[in-house]
Amino acid sequence: MKRTTKVITQPSVEKKTQRTNNQGTLDLEQFKKILNHSFDELFVINGHGVVVYVNEASVQNYGLKPEEIIGKTIYELQKDGYYYPLIAPVVLQGKKTATFEQETIVGKKLVVTCTPVLNHQGDVEFIVMNSRDITELEKLKCNLEEKKRR
Repeated sequence: MKRTTKVITQPSVEKKTQRTNNQGTLDLEQFKKILNHSFDELFVINGHGVVVYVNEASVQNYGLKPEEIIGKTIYELQKDGYYYPLIAPVVLQGKKTATFEQETIVGKKLVVTCTPVLNHQGDVEFIVMNSRDITELEKLKCNLEEKKRR
């Protein structure tokens, strides 16, 4: 019986990357582009309270572009009146997800869910905050209640 040897070649790195990208992975810029198209605000702080990411929804919620927020602490932003109440310290201490209502400097009412991301030691590495504008919903609710009273 005659045996044959089959040669298996490895695809080049360029071909692997192209194939992987076509199979559903994203690079950082693509990922940011997707997050910036979210209706909700996505706001990420590190364990020291410094903003490391916020998407474009910050413009509608605070009147600030992401680059004006990233690098500031949540304490600075609250001191400057951009939102109230300050939620992240509750999550930093409790290390559990929490949801609150928050009001912003431009008159928006938000429902904010803060979720801690813990490291291997169980310390808060990041907090991911998802904020939904409920201003219009609250107005509709008030109008409906007013009509019911008549």
